[in-house]
Amino acid sequence: MREHWLEFVAALKSIFSWRLSPGRAREVSFSTLPVIVSVIIMTFLTNANYAAYGLLGSLSVLSGWQALKVRRYWLYFLVAAGVMVGQLLGFGISHMPLVFAPLLVVWTYLVIFTWHALDIGAPGPLNTLFVVPFNAFMIDHGYSTRMLMEANLSSIVVGAGVLFLFWSLAWLGGCKFIGFTAHQQNVRIVAIKRQFEVALAPGSDARFTALRVTVGTIFAILLGYVIFPLDKPYWIILSVLSVIHLNKPQGEFMYRAVHRSLGTVIGALLYWWIMNQGWPMVAVLVVQCLGIWSLEYFGPHNYTLSTIGLTVFVLIMTPIPDMSQMNPLIVSRVVDTFVGVGLAILAAWLVYWRELHHK
Repeated sequence: MREHWLEFVAALKSIFSWRLSPGRAREVSFSTLPVIVSVIIMTFLTNANYAAYGLLGSLSVLSGWQALKVRRYWLYFLVAAGVMVGQLLGFGISHMPLVFAPLLVVWTYLVIFTWHALDIGAPGPLNTLFVVPFNAFMIDHGYSTRMLMEANLSSIVVGAGVLFLFWSLAWLGGCKFIGFTAHQQNVRIVAIKRQFEVALAPGSDARFTALRVTVGTIFAILLGYVIFPLDKPYWIILSVLSVIHLNKPQGEFMYRAVHRSLGTVIGALLYWWIMNQGWPMVAVLVVQCLGIWSLEYFGPHNYTLSTIGLTVFVLIMTPIPDMSQMNPLIVSRVVDTFVGVGLAILAAWLVYWRELHHK
């Protein structure tokens, strides 16, 4: 018990500290540019809600940002394909509640295991996992399958185009890509096979992480869909995934849980303030882009600040019929986050306890 308390205190202290590496702002600006451009283009060509629906696709461009060019393209299209498969699964199981839970559990395990087996790295497969319950929810609430599919595909294409254009201009200008390291080599078939052999071994990090996240997902499904059906149960799943989807030491989850909770509360209050200012769409769009940028900029160093940006962005992009629904939306986001964070910690410690007693 004392160990858990010390982890909680350490997590609170970490809220007020962060260490940013030199050139971080420039690196993040380049990495998030395809996503931001995609949001801007989709907003002006269609509307903000359409851009939000396609965000899960365009976020794939962040996968493997520091990898060499060939590897990053490979990762981008691999993750984007995973998002589209997940979207199709969400469409298919939206009206089949008995199939929804087991299929989502299997999908979660496979995606997490594959992600860590291939060592794809940050920011993690959140969009690939979240797209399943999100699209199932959207179809259940009357949204068009075609519209959701077109939004994701369009955003993926725009993101790929911006990525290609950026690299072409950098190559013509003789620029070196920021953040590349020697160990990030092009993935070969032999290397992939070896990675999976290691991941399939008993006690591997990939299996351990996949089990932890799957258990957390099961808890979220039981609570948010079965025991206490909520308005937006996918937010509980997202909170669970956000806290425990990475291959980190056990104490890291308490850190992420505290930061996620505090960042959500502050972000929700900031959203309330912004929406009461009556700003024009362009100003709100700037705030959304800053939210995406801050998510990546602060993510590895101060998760509270990262979550603030994420919360503001997500809430602005969540459609509400009128301003009277804003406060219930805020309460739902905060409560669902707290519930998801609690379930994540419970799952992390249960799986950790199991592993300790099997060694």
